[in-house]
Amino acid sequence: MYKLLIAAAALAAFAVPVIAMRTVESGLKAGESVTPFHPSHVAGPLAGTKNCFPCTFQARPAVQIWVNGETDENIIALAKSLQMNIDSHKDAEFKAMIVMVGMSTDCTACNGHLTKIAEKSGVKDVAFAVIGKDDPSVAKYKINLDKEVKSTLIAYKDWKVQANLVNVPADEKGCGMICDTIAKLTK
Repeated sequence: MYKLLIAAAALAAFAVPVIAMRTVESGLKAGESVTPFHPSHVAGPLAGTKNCFPCTFQARPAVQIWVNGETDENIIALAKSLQMNIDSHKDAEFKAMIVMVGMSTDCTACNGHLTKIAEKSGVKDVAFAVIGKDDPSVAKYKINLDKEVKSTLIAYKDWKVQANLVNVPADEKGCGMICDTIAKLTK
């Protein structure tokens, strides 16, 4: 019995670091294709519509950041980083969208909340949209709705995903990761 307890303790001590090292996955991977979907746009170039973002901007380089439980401050910082990249990559016609996953696409509270975030961000060219958690696009885009996944960045061009980043912080390091990803995407 004593040996069994020692073995169980050793296994438990080993299991904790393995669990802590687990990486979360979310979103389409490099080489996969984005597909049409119709979120409710609350701000930006498609405001007031349910137009398909990939269909509207076709083969142009683009980034979608899907947020689920992300802080307002981080969403605002991400939006500002995206706007800076839109301005820096005008020649490549770079486009960007933030998609908030809400209880439903027509969630008035979600729409109002994201509209306020868009206003606070002060950005003009980033699309802000809401999609319901049960919308088929959430599964098609492989968005992980676990509480540990706050944001999923999907970078694509010509409908093909080039990069995927999960839980990008809106600090200097995270914004650097976004800028590097977009610089490669717009070449």
